[in-house]
Amino acid sequence: MNITPHHAKCYAHELTKRCSSDSLEKLAPSLMDAQVDLNPHQVEATLFAFRFEAQDEVESRKERLNADVEARLQQRIQTNELFTIRWQVV
Repeated sequence: MNITPHHAKCYAHELTKRCSSDSLEKLAPSLMDAQVDLNPHQVEATLFAFRFEAQDEVESRKERLNADVEARLQQRIQTNELFTIRWQVV
């Protein structure tokens, strides 16, 4: 099977595109090769799992960002304290 440059771009787009966590587009690639028929409640359960995973990832990123900000603030405070002490000594 020969893949034209146009088809290669289409495949690349489909592989790298981002979808919202509750979008059916996120589920569609998995269903393309499915060998079974899915019931609507199974699709809803899968979309719920995607949403939960996305929320978990957001919480994790938020925690890492808060820790990073806290560390930088602590560095800033220490630098200011050293400057203040040095200023008082001189």
